[in-house]
Amino acid sequence: MRYWIIALVALAVVGGGLYYLRQNLDSIVANEIEAVGTDALGTRVRVGSVELDLRAGSGTIRDLRVENPQGFSDRRMVSIDEIALTIDVSSALAVASGSSEHVVIKRLSIRDPRVSVVTDRNGRTNLQSVQAHLGGATSSSPAGSGEASPLRISILEFAVTTGRIDADTRAVGGKQYELPLPGFRMRGVGGRAGTPPAKLAEAIGEAFATRVAAAVATRVVTQGLRRAIDQNLGGQTGEAVQGLLNRFLPKD
Repeated sequence: MRYWIIALVALAVVGGGLYYLRQNLDSIVANEIEAVGTDALGTRVRVGSVELDLRAGSGTIRDLRVENPQGFSDRRMVSIDEIALTIDVSSALAVASGSSEHVVIKRLSIRDPRVSVVTDRNGRTNLQSVQAHLGGATSSSPAGSGEASPLRISILEFAVTTGRIDADTRAVGGKQYELPLPGFRMRGVGGRAGTPPAKLAEAIGEAFATRVAAAVATRVVTQGLRRAIDQNLGGQTGEAVQGLLNRFLPKD
């Protein structure tokens, strides 16, 4: 009889733990995203809410915000209203049962991100500050996390829909720009075996930052070329060169 009592007590404790996990899973994941994101990017990351339905294999992250690094304005650097997830249910159940540490996300989609790029008086941008932190974190991190079997994540498809960039280069004599952020896709993020959450955050952050920087650089270079043409080329020659720019480069 004594063993049955012990078994019932253990079952009650486990059941209570599972109930607690179900009731608090969303907030646990939100806190983890904030902690891992802040550490990876070197600036504060906040999440409005997380809603996960593991049975359906779906999830939604709302109101994700990345603050500007120190030395820049109080304005948010990145704002994302919604991130949609499609999770491989079998991999999530395997992790929950303790038989695996590899979660597979079938698709992660960032919808309509808004990015603010600001240049300081030295010509350095908030984006470069984050990229420098990402590079330092990647080069200084050890091959493993120190745990025997760390959680690993794979994202089969990562997609970003078209967003918006607000760029302010007035500190170096430039202008304010509002330009589109082209959408892009990545496949196999984290590899087949998966990668720890911190490494995954670094990979996604670097890919996102690179594309934002490219979009801003293209606009700034285009504006500089147009100004040089106006100042140094006139008549039909200037018009011809401006026509070529209109075909291949974005207009202001």
